[in-house]
Amino acid sequence: MNASVNFLIKLIVGIVVTVICFVPVEFYIAAKFLLNPQGFWQNFALLGIGIYVAGGAQILLFIIWVMLVIAIIDWDLG
Repeated sequence: MNASVNFLIKLIVGIVVTVICFVPVEFYIAAKFLLNPQGFWQNFALLGIGIYVAGGAQILLFIIWVMLVIAIIDWDLG
């Protein structure tokens, strides 16, 4: 396979993995937009709930993302 096609495939896979990695953040931003908190305490409570619910998933997905990016960089397509 030629080098430009190899680079393009790695780029597309990298973009897909990155989008999947940030899904919990996108859900949090959508929830914050839909709930429209008013004032400090509502924002603070929503932030706490967001960290509790999406925080663990985000850290796990970030670790998986780092491993996949390293694998993609090392990936030889022929």
